[in-house]
Amino acid sequence: MEKNNTKKYKLGFTLFEMVIVIGIISILTGISFTYYGKYSEGKKLEGEVKKLSNAISLASKKSSSGDQINCTNFIGYRIYIQSTGTAWSYDIQKCCGNSFVCEEELSDVANYNLPNNISITSSSVSTLLFKKLGNGLVINSNESIQSATITLKNGSLNTKNCVDLSINKAGVVEINERYDCI
Repeated sequence: MEKNNTKKYKLGFTLFEMVIVIGIISILTGISFTYYGKYSEGKKLEGEVKKLSNAISLASKKSSSGDQINCTNFIGYRIYIQSTGTAWSYDIQKCCGNSFVCEEELSDVANYNLPNNISITSSSVSTLLFKKLGNGLVINSNESIQSATITLKNGSLNTKNCVDLSINKAGVVEINERYDCI
């Protein structure tokens, strides 16, 4: 009879075993949250690069179509990249007027703001002007520049924190792989 009584008490878990299991689950959960945060920040960077690429393509398509509503001297569409303190933004603007000057009351088509932790680090580009009816791309108001690279960086990441976006004179945009930058 004594053997049956001892088997009854061995069916459950001890408090020590429960604490060990809960501790292991807590450690694994903490590690997975860290990796998920890094993964989501990387995807955020890639998403912002794609948005910039799409904005450049939109400006190119609108200028190629000759979309010049309310514009007497249509020049084309441009992407204007700017920094306002610690934040970065870029605009698509319709250019009407003289040479590379966009009249302000007609110009803004779309505005984009980069999140606070994403910045443009090494860009020699401040404007990309797509001339009307597909007559080419002018980089920084200089007809002789053949290509440019815009680098976006996510300050929340330690590794693979930058992406280069390359654009050539024909307006072809290429998004490169993420890499480590300082």
